[in-house]
Amino acid sequence: MLKNIFAFILGQMLVVNAFAACSGKDAGLSRESVIQDLQQLETEFKNKYALYDLKKDIFESELKKIRDGLQPENCTSSVVLSLAKMLAQLEDGHTSIDSFDKYFEKKYLPFQISRIPNKMEYRYVAYTFTAEKKRFLKERFPFVTHLDGVPIQDWIDTASQYRLAGRKYVSEKFGLSKAKNVGFMRKVLNLPKNDTIKVGLFDGRKTAEVNLKLSEIAEKLPPLPFNRSKLYEKDNIGYLRIYDMATFDELLEYDLFYEKNLISEYMMQDSTTLAIHYMMEKFKTTRALIIDIRGNPGGSRNIIQALLPYLLKEAAPLVYNISAYRVKDPGDHPKIRFSKPLAKNQFHPNVSKDVMDGFRSYYFTSASTMDRSSNIFHYNHPVVVLMDDSDYSAADNLANALSQIEGIITVGTETAGGSGGPQSVSLKNSEIKIKYSFMASFKPSGELYNDRGTVPQHIIDPDPEFFIGKSDPVLDYALTYLKQSYLKP
Repeated sequence: MLKNIFAFILGQMLVVNAFAACSGKDAGLSRESVIQDLQQLETEFKNKYALYDLKKDIFESELKKIRDGLQPENCTSSVVLSLAKMLAQLEDGHTSIDSFDKYFEKKYLPFQISRIPNKMEYRYVAYTFTAEKKRFLKERFPFVTHLDGVPIQDWIDTASQYRLAGRKYVSEKFGLSKAKNVGFMRKVLNLPKNDTIKVGLFDGRKTAEVNLKLSEIAEKLPPLPFNRSKLYEKDNIGYLRIYDMATFDELLEYDLFYEKNLISEYMMQDSTTLAIHYMMEKFKTTRALIIDIRGNPGGSRNIIQALLPYLLKEAAPLVYNISAYRVKDPGDHPKIRFSKPLAKNQFHPNVSKDVMDGFRSYYFTSASTMDRSSNIFHYNHPVVVLMDDSDYSAADNLANALSQIEGIITVGTETAGGSGGPQSVSLKNSEIKIKYSFMASFKPSGELYNDRGTVPQHIIDPDPEFFIGKSDPVLDYALTYLKQSYLKP
């Protein structure tokens, strides 16, 4: 009941304050100039936004709300908020305001907040994770309950309204990233400015409160767990850590490549691909392999194309992405994603005609044993994949691909669900830059990646100590599972 009342009051506040008087550096925009920008955005989306036909009714309805709410003069930050809220309703993680933070006071939480996805209450953990210190804000008090006196769930739900609405599992995850921007949150919640913030904490029985000075820099969430690839020598289990699809800074021992004459073949490939080949060569004689992709925000598909040929058994290609565009010629966009043309009548039968009619070109991405060179082998031993709710975009593609391979065991929590290939447009008058999905991305099932993440076979949540590097229930489960199921003496 109280939550509903809070939501109602907040909604009324947002309506009243949407276009309040401008001040300071928050430049005023005339009604006519904003309308011109909205027309520019509408034309851009009609022509290029991949999901336009799917989201057309929502987009047009929200656009009308913005137009109807405009005043003779409108603060840039207020226009940004209105646009952000509209884009959030599209439920597309690749579509949002670019450089959102620059429109608000640079005040950020001086700590991280992460969630335990499947826990019903006391699920948000507050902690610091830097080279110097990894700890809870108060010893033995892992859970955050309030910020500025606002219940943490209301704080995050409010943030989600401006980043990604829709299914709670996904919207919460995206809301967490916005929730750290205290300058923005205080504006939309109509809270007073302050250089500090009161944080309510809970240890499972008792409550506590700390007052912390806000940061002027948004600290980036580290990829958790903060591990490197390694060999568990006692059990001869390889551990391949892939925390990013764009960078993979394993310490490459190039001597190995010179000795095996591999460097000539791989020297033209990117460092992430090279790292995969190097690590798989190291793990060639292991009894089992753990592939840990948790905390991976995405990037390129190079790693997917390099890794899958080692794990596939059958010669038939494994398709892990089907993409479509509103434009007839998307240029090099498909090529750099290893995608090949697909005829419209070959598109998945589960995709409705209404959806199909919005596209003008179609592609698929796959990998197969035919992609193996003479130096790529079939890893014919047990494989366990660890995933979580931070895996997104290309990492979601990787999770989906690995989960399709017969015999691979998946452990952890559902991935974030999303794949889009963003482009951007800069609005002429306000100079607000908006990213949007140029590519619609489907799973082989015909389901949009945005609709649902990859669900592991074994659902295992992290515990609070995981976020400060003192435990890892998911990895422990995987190691125990391998030892008990496959590696008995």
